[in-house]
Amino acid sequence: MAADGDSSELSRLTMPTCCRCVELRRGCVAIGVWLLIVYGVAGLALTAAALYCQRRGWREATALAASAPLPLLAAAFHVLLVLGAARRRPPLLLAWLVGCGALFTAQSAALAVGVFLLAAGSLWAVLASMAALATLQTLCWYWFWAVRCLYLELVTVAARARWRAADGVTLSPELATEPRDKSPVRNSRSV
Repeated sequence: MAADGDSSELSRLTMPTCCRCVELRRGCVAIGVWLLIVYGVAGLALTAAALYCQRRGWREATALAASAPLPLLAAAFHVLLVLGAARRRPPLLLAWLVGCGALFTAQSAALAVGVFLLAAGSLWAVLASMAALATLQTLCWYWFWAVRCLYLELVTVAARARWRAADGVTLSPELATEPRDKSPVRNSRSV
């Protein structure tokens, strides 16, 4: 009985985690929900601001209306992350990685240009807020790396299951999702 407890504790310790506290798949679901809320609220706020500016006849309405669909499009990508992580679907995670990789790269480039222009103009108060946004962008890249790790883990588990099925070995779902043993493979054939 103690051996069973030790083996379950060992499998829990070797299971990949997100932020060293949550199982990786659950962490990626939480990341997707959080990003979905943030980008969804930002898109709705920009849409409401564009409608308000248009009603008032202000010139900013066109710029706000043009930028409002971008956060809503990003929110749609985060739905892919939530579904892909919750249902263990690597193609959905790959679509999220491609789309949000491009989004995060564009955001990082825009932040870098903004910080450079503000530093040249000595607008230090706005520069401090841009530095805070850069910190949040770094967190987004960390989350991107966590989702990439989950994607690679799911692809590896699926490939191992296919290889074993081709060899005629069937695995239970619990064994198929366990981390791979890192010990070298020994030839059991007697010489």
